[in-house]
Amino acid sequence: MFPNYLTVNYQSIASCCRSRLLVAFAKIKHQKKRWCLLGLFVALMLAAVAAKNQIGELAFNQTLSLPHKLFWISFSQKNIKRGDFVAFKLKRCNQESLMMIKIIGGVAGDEVVVNNNQILINDKLIGPLQAVTSTGEALIPLASGTIPAGKIFVFTHHPKSFDSRYQEIGLVSLAEIKGRAYAIF
Repeated sequence: MFPNYLTVNYQSIASCCRSRLLVAFAKIKHQKKRWCLLGLFVALMLAAVAAKNQIGELAFNQTLSLPHKLFWISFSQKNIKRGDFVAFKLKRCNQESLMMIKIIGGVAGDEVVVNNNQILINDKLIGPLQAVTSTGEALIPLASGTIPAGKIFVFTHHPKSFDSRYQEIGLVSLAEIKGRAYAIF
C-alpha cells in the first residue's frame, strides 16, 4: 500500500534522534566550556589589572570552613561591618603568608563569653570550641571579655574553623585587614 521509502522503522528513528540529541548535547557542553574558559580568562585579566592598580585580587578558599571557593578581595576596607567577609594575613603560628577569609562576627564593644566549650558574642552562639587542631596541636580558647576599639572577632560557621575563637588567631586588628572579600562562587 505505501511505497518502501515511507515505511516507518522505529529503531532507525530512535537511533537517529538519540545520535542527534547526543550531538546537540555535546555542542551545548562544548559551548559552556567555551564560556567557562572565557569567564575564567576575563576574571584573570581583571585580577591582573586590579593587582597592578592595587584595587584588589582573586583568592581561592582551599578549606571546608566556608562554602565558597573563589573570592574577590577589594583592598578598600571602608564600611566593613558585622556579617561581611574580610581577608587578612595570619601573622601568627609560623604561617606568615597564610591568607585567611572569615566573617566578621563581633566588633568593638561586643561581649565575648566562653561557656561550656562554646563561644558566644552578645549572647549569640558562634560555635563550639575544639581542644586540638586537625594536626593534634592544643588550642587555647579566647578569653571572655569586651572587644576593644580597633579589633574584630572573625569566624566561620564551620564547627572546626580555626578563627578568633582561639588565642592562636585571637581578635584581629583592623590594620591587619587586607580588604573586604566578596564570594564569587
